[in-house]
Amino acid sequence: MVAVIGPQTAKTAEEHGLRVDVLASTPSVSVLAEELAQFGGAMRLAAVAAGESVWRPSLRKGPARRRAK
Repeated sequence: MVAVIGPQTAKTAEEHGLRVDVLASTPSVSVLAEELAQFGGAMRLAAVAAGESVWRPSLRKGPARRRAK
């Protein structure tokens, strides 16, 4: 997922082969965060409607880390 704060950043991202998913309507960090949250919510609703399981990445258990000795 790629989110950008303005049209120039979107243009640069696309020039590097990235697909921009969220472009802030106003160049503001708070606006970008809000629109990114809305995008994520819409993706979640679409997944639920499609019958997919929805989970939070924070609940995913990764491999145990080894302690350096």
